[in-house]
Amino acid sequence: MKRWSEWAFWGLVGAYLLYLAGALVFTEYSLGKYEKIFNRLEHPQWTSLVDKVSLQYRYYPATYVDDSIHFTSASLVGELRTYNIDWDEIKDFYNNRRLENGNPIAVMPIEVRKNDERTWLSATAWFRISPGHHDILEGIREQYDFWGWPESLNGGTQKLYLVYVLGQ
Repeated sequence: MKRWSEWAFWGLVGAYLLYLAGALVFTEYSLGKYEKIFNRLEHPQWTSLVDKVSLQYRYYPATYVDDSIHFTSASLVGELRTYNIDWDEIKDFYNNRRLENGNPIAVMPIEVRKNDERTWLSATAWFRISPGHHDILEGIREQYDFWGWPESLNGGTQKLYLVYVLGQ
């Protein structure tokens, strides 16, 4: 009896590890597909790349009908970029642009906030943040907390924005 329970335990552990490996491979495949297309995107002059962003995050598709809708996952690929032109020019440049696969391009102004203990990314105070933007920022914060902050974010008062595309 003990032998059978050990086999069952290790079988369950093995099945769980296979599930995790499969999920990781699927996520990397999904993100890689969007990254290839996103890398062909042109950006406005007077902007520069700070860091590439790709992550899988969970969000709640906000509806006010009922509670039958659960959290779903989305793939996000994009870039954190600096700019030294007017925000409206950035917004106008990406307005109505789409990737070759038809996914729309979105932008969000970002700022680096600091206190004595930590540094974090946030939307700028004048930008109206939606629940979706909040979920995206949380996903990026978690990614940076895990991998560490890029050195370029630790400096100065540069103006930042996130240009991104979502995929399912």
